[in-house]
Order: sequence, then structure tokens, then C-alpha cells
Amino acid sequence: MFFRKQQSIGIDLGDLSVKIAAIEQNKHGFVLKTWTEIPLASGIIVGGGIYNKSELKTQLKQAMANYKIQTGIVVSALPEAKTFLKLISINRGNSLEQSLKQELPKHIPYSPDEVMIDWSEITTNTTTSLTLIGATPTTFAKDYCQALKSAGLALYALDIEAIAIARALIKTPTSLSYIPKNSAFWKEQGTLIIDIGGTKSSIIIAVSDVPIFTYDARAEANSLTKRISEKLKIDTNAAEEMKQTYGTSDNGPSPYKTIVNEYCQTLTGRIHNALEVYSHEYSEAPAISEILLSGGGSLLGGLAQYLMNTLKLKVRLGNPFVNLSAATPPITADNAVRFTTAIGLALYGIEELH
Repeated sequence: MFFRKQQSIGIDLGDLSVKIAAIEQNKHGFVLKTWTEIPLASGIIVGGGIYNKSELKTQLKQAMANYKIQTGIVVSALPEAKTFLKLISINRGNSLEQSLKQELPKHIPYSPDEVMIDWSEITTNTTTSLTLIGATPTTFAKDYCQALKSAGLALYALDIEAIAIARALIKTPTSLSYIPKNSAFWKEQGTLIIDIGGTKSSIIIAVSDVPIFTYDARAEANSLTKRISEKLKIDTNAAEEMKQTYGTSDNGPSPYKTIVNEYCQTLTGRIHNALEVYSHEYSEAPAISEILLSGGGSLLGGLAQYLMNTLKLKVRLGNPFVNLSAATPPITADNAVRFTTAIGLALYGIEELH
């Protein structure tokens, strides 16, 4: 008897496009079977909020049909701007859950009555617990659920974007769902991830494969394009071409060099701020050993070298295939980083299936 292989489908909803990645398991391990990007018209999704559910439903249905994506469980992401993620230390008391309820108002920027909350205990001793908490407004999560289910998709879970990115880029110690639960947690490797998309960007700091907090990078790729377009009085297509031609080099025209230099300085300033928060709030945490770049905006030529020279840290393009089969990836590294979130979402689902 033959059975259809089950697929896990990661769907990354963005303001400008929807990225889809489908993963299944074969004899070699987890493999990427399908990937596609669907451009979205302006106004369908804005700032992570879904404003035209009907059109989004149509686009998702067409994509699933056009690319012959098999039916499978779907995992989607709640965008960084609409979520809160942080590793906190709490007194255990008699009940971890009760202690969490008392501690949460000190940390989350929402009323506890207005949010959906998930948590995972990372490490513990007899008196305290390091617990990763995630929160998002309930109404926002419901919008995502309704939009995906209306397209006929079997939504299995909504994940936090930063968790999906870390899952895709950081090799997990034993399995995709492994979270260290011992006092040696702070001896694990520290990693900083910079995710740069068209309309959003974030800094994620992880210990082992656990993202412990996020920070706004203020380095959206489209904001750089817009500044170049306005200052040089050229259209956005020409500004994009200029970015591809010159990157962060000093060979471009003077106004261009000034704009890109300001962009890079802002980004490095935000990284320094994030590192200060990290060292202040997590005094036992390991030093950052490397920086991983993710998202289409991270492909700006020379950015990795600029950050390496400025921050004196190892910087490289992230590899979203580190937790997939060792076989040759089906897409190039440059293209793969655009699908980091979608791949991380699909990884969550395929692990749940197996």
C-alpha cells in the first residue's frame, strides 16, 4: 500500500508578498519540495495587519493551485511588529503558571486580558525558572487564523517570526524541537541574527537555538531605496539598480554614498544598542560569537564585510538549510535567505508530523 507523503507548509505573510515553503520527509531527511513568492498589491497587508482578507484569500488559493502544493498542515508567522518575545527569570513558587501570571504585566507591552500568551520553560532550579514568553494581541491572531482558514488551508499553528527565523538558521542540538533544560544553558553559543525585509527589519539574539529577545533594527530595505530615490531624484527601480550595482562600496555617486553610509551607521548603532541590552539584562549570557544575515535586504553588496569591519565579529549570510537534508539545496543561497521565515515555519510543522 502506498501513502501520500505528508507535507508541512510554511506561509510567511508580508506587506509586499507571501512566501511559501513546503517541506516533506524522505529517506535522506527533511527536504524542501516547493517554494514560491507571490507579490501582493499595496493595501492587502499593511504593517503586518490584514486589510483585504478577500484578496488575500484569492491569492493564497491561486498559489496553492498554480504550484500544485499538496495538502498538508500549515504554519504561519505573526510578524515582529505585532508580537512580543523575551526570556525572563521568574520565581517558581508553588506553581509556574501562577508565577507567570504575576510576572507577565512587568514585561509585555499589552494588557494580559487582551493577548494570547505562550511560554516554554528553558532551564530551572529549585527557586527560579528561565522561561521564554511570547505574546500577541488576540484580535490580531484571530485575523490571521480567519484569513488562512478561509483560503481552505489546514492551519496547524501560528508561530512568532523570530522563533521561525532562529529555527531555520541555527543548527539544533539534537532535534528541531529541542530546548536545553539544564544549568549549562548560558554556556551555549550566542548568535545575533539581522533580518532585513522590504518593510520590516529586526535584530534577534539567540542562545543555542533559543531566541531570547528581539530588537527593532530600523533598517528596512525599502526605506533605503526610497531615500536614494528622493535624494537622487530617480524612480525606485533605478534606485534598486543602483543598490545592486554599488552596494556599500565607495564607488557610487556622492549622494548615494552618503545615504548608504548613514543607513549602515544606523544599523550598527542599533546592533550596539541590542548588545548593550543583552549584556545588561542577561549578565550570565555568552558573548556573541557570530552574526547571521537573513532576508532579501541583507543581500546589499558589501554589507557583511562592512559589519565585520565595524563590529569586529564574524558575519555571514545565514543558511536556512542547516536543519534540512545534507543534499545539495534546490535553490541558491541568495534566494534561500528570502525564504528563511517560511522554511523555519515549515520545519516546525514537519517535526510535529514526525
